[in-house]
Amino acid sequence: MRLRPLITLGTAALTLTTSAAALAAGTLTLQGRESVSQITLSAGFGISGVGFPCTDETVDECHVTGNNGSLDVVTDLASPTILLQGTGAGFDTDLVFSTSFDADWAQSQTFSLAQSGADAVLKGSGQVVVNMASVGSNGINPPMTPAVQGFASVNWQTLYFSLDQATSFQMSGGSVGGQKLEFSRWTGDSWQLLQNESFPTVFESFDYGGSFQAGDYRLRNLQLTFGNSLSGLNNRWDYTLTLADTVAAVPEPGTAALWLAALAMAGVPALRRRAWPRA
Repeated sequence: MRLRPLITLGTAALTLTTSAAALAAGTLTLQGRESVSQITLSAGFGISGVGFPCTDETVDECHVTGNNGSLDVVTDLASPTILLQGTGAGFDTDLVFSTSFDADWAQSQTFSLAQSGADAVLKGSGQVVVNMASVGSNGINPPMTPAVQGFASVNWQTLYFSLDQATSFQMSGGSVGGQKLEFSRWTGDSWQLLQNESFPTVFESFDYGGSFQAGDYRLRNLQLTFGNSLSGLNNRWDYTLTLADTVAAVPEPGTAALWLAALAMAGVPALRRRAWPRA
C-alpha cells in the first residue's frame, strides 16, 4: 500500500507544489519536539488484581524493576532517544479469588536529523514489545485458569520543522501494529492536514514523494493505546524524510523551547495541550 497525501500534488491550495523553478537549495530547521511515552499493564481474576506500576496499596505483593514512563511531555532535542524497560511480578487475593501476574516490556522512540551529501534527512522510529503471563483461581477445582490481562501504551512523538524555501522531498518507511503517521502545515490560523494514513496490523511499507512550500510543518506518529487479553505485542514503526538540496539545521540550546512557547502564544494547538487519558 502506498501512502496518499490528502492534499495531492498540483492542487489549487498550493500546499504542495511541483514547480521546478520554485525549488532551490534551502534550510530545514528542526524547531522543536514534543513526545510522550508511558506503558501500564494489569491482570485480574474475579475481584483480585495486579497492576504495573504498583500503585494499589491493597495488593498483597507487587514489584517493578525498571521504568513505566509517564504522561509528561518531553521537549528535549539533546536526548533524542526515550527508552522504557522493565519487569513486574505480583500476587493478589481477595475473598476466594487470586491473581498471579508477571510481565516484561520495552518501549522506545527516537529521531535524528543529519546531512547526507546535499540532502537533509529527518528520521523517526519507535517500538513496543510486551510479554505477559498470568493465572487466576477462584478456589474451585480445577484451581488455576487464565486471568484477564492487558496493557495500555502511549508512544507519541511530534517533530516541528521549518523550511525557508520550496523543497522537494521523499518519504519512506514502514510499520507493523496499527501505527499512524501524520503530516501537517501551519497556515497561520490552524494546522492543515497534508497526509494521514493508518497502517494495518501486518507490516506495511510506504514510499512517496513531492515538494513542500516554505513554512512551518508538523510530523508525528499518532497515539496508540492497546487494551487486550493477549500474551503480548511487538509493534514498530519508522520513517525517513529526505529533503533534496537542503541544509539540516538544529536551533541553539534553549531556542526550541522558545519556539514552542511562541506557538502557544500564537494559539497553535500542540501536543502538550491535549487532555491525556490516564490508564
